[in-house]
Amino acid sequence: MGEKATWYPETERVIRLYFCNKSRLDRLRATEKTLQANLYEIQQTLGSYKRIPGLTAKYGLCIGGGNMNAGLESLMGEYEEQTEQIVKQMGKTSRRLIKIQCRRRELEEWAAPFDASIERLSREEQTLLEQRYTYRRSNYIIAELLHCSEYRVRYMLSGIITEMAGWVRPKQKAENKRTPD
Repeated sequence: MGEKATWYPETERVIRLYFCNKSRLDRLRATEKTLQANLYEIQQTLGSYKRIPGLTAKYGLCIGGGNMNAGLESLMGEYEEQTEQIVKQMGKTSRRLIKIQCRRRELEEWAAPFDASIERLSREEQTLLEQRYTYRRSNYIIAELLHCSEYRVRYMLSGIITEMAGWVRPKQKAENKRTPD
């Protein structure tokens, strides 16, 4: 009884953390897609701004070339400022995207063994864990969802946690259990 008192809540905490990180992964993936779309838009804007000097040269407008081009110098100054702002924005977005991708990869690596152990469970057991730890539903509501009794939900949950504790928990080596003489 004393040993169960230590590993059972610890395993339950790890499972809860897994489902919390799973929802965090979903949010990171959504943020990553948004940032990639923003970065693409910034690159398109920058590409359109880079065409402006080519167009002015094509039509014979030169900076400092005479009275006709007096306003062009101020226009090119604005162009350079806007291009600089776009490049800064692109750098910030790229750095943020890289940070999010690194965090997503870290969480995926951490969750990989748990994904494998969750895949071993039946669909009913996976649903029970998801409802319990993602949506924080009570045993009564989960029992209604699974069309079974509340007792069966408690029994299944206890069995799942016991089973996952063997998969997730590191095995203690015999030499670690020995006491020094």
